[in-house]
Amino acid sequence: MKKILLVLTVLFLGSLPFYCLANKGTNYGLDTSMSQGSLSILKNRQASSEYLQNQLGSIVGVVLSFVGLLFLLLLIYAGILWMTASGNDQQVEKSRKIIVWAFAGLVMVFASFALVQFLGEKVSSPIESEEVIIPESEDENSSGGSGI
Repeated sequence: MKKILLVLTVLFLGSLPFYCLANKGTNYGLDTSMSQGSLSILKNRQASSEYLQNQLGSIVGVVLSFVGLLFLLLLIYAGILWMTASGNDQQVEKSRKIIVWAFAGLVMVFASFALVQFLGEKVSSPIESEEVIIPESEDENSSGGSGI
């Protein structure tokens, strides 16, 4: 029974990337919405592979997917260890540590992602400068403009 469950789990987890990549070419009607909303400029800009943001975003998405998968596998492993402990306190403590450190790693990864996202928005946004208006002094206004 354990072998069948293990084989089914490996087959399911091994086939997940294929389900995620199956609809890579479809855009779910977003092109139509963009053309009706006069956003064709954004379409051309976002579709271009020359933009570093798009490439980095894709890489970060893949890395976060693998981190999530690793977290899930660690939780499953720790849960199986805990369930099969049969009163063995060392095995229960080991599985508890795995769960705690898996959550700590997940929190650290998402905190670093949030920090990079925040800094990326600040760096990539244009700098807005305010126009400084210097008022004329009262002496220049009261002289009548003759200067003599």
